[in-house]
Amino acid sequence: MRAILFLMLTIAAAISHAESPHPSSVQLSSRDRAQISRLACTSLSLPEADLIAASKARKSSSLISVRARCGSHRAEGAVPVAHVTRCGNERAMWSCEPGQDAVTVELPEKGTLTVVPEGVSMTTAASVMTETVKLTIPPFYRSIVPLLIPECSLRQDAKAPFKGATLFKLACANWDVEVTRDCGVRPCRHYVVRTDPKSAP
Repeated sequence: MRAILFLMLTIAAAISHAESPHPSSVQLSSRDRAQISRLACTSLSLPEADLIAASKARKSSSLISVRARCGSHRAEGAVPVAHVTRCGNERAMWSCEPGQDAVTVELPEKGTLTVVPEGVSMTTAASVMTETVKLTIPPFYRSIVPLLIPECSLRQDAKAPFKGATLFKLACANWDVEVTRDCGVRPCRHYVVRTDPKSAP
């Protein structure tokens, strides 16, 4: 009976997550896109934006939220680094937050994954994400990539899961993912330890 109840709750949670409302995408004019690129990137002497993704929390709202990513301005090893920020039109005109640098990982047929380090060095973020995008999720060993796209933040857990290991937590658009890096053996190996879908706001 408990197994049946657990199965029913799992199915209900999956359906609820699948049917949860998502922000509505917005098509911006060329003029708005150029202005956002200038505010977010070129006014800071950075390459112009290569990603401007606009959305509304509700279709009827006049408020637009924008994710902006400037073109890569340097590299961490072989991994490009780009400036990312959030912009909006709260005061009836475009403005952008200061933003920060992020590592970007090109994924065949999936586009570019943007990862913002939080309390983690850019070197560590580049190293961890280079390995993470290769991982699969047990027990069916499907690729982790669809859970990461299009953007995540990355932080290191303060407590080590075991000697020689480090736990990294990824907060992505629709999923939370935990990855352990085990350097008790060489070379270090990475594996997925937890994946959780995010609840609707």
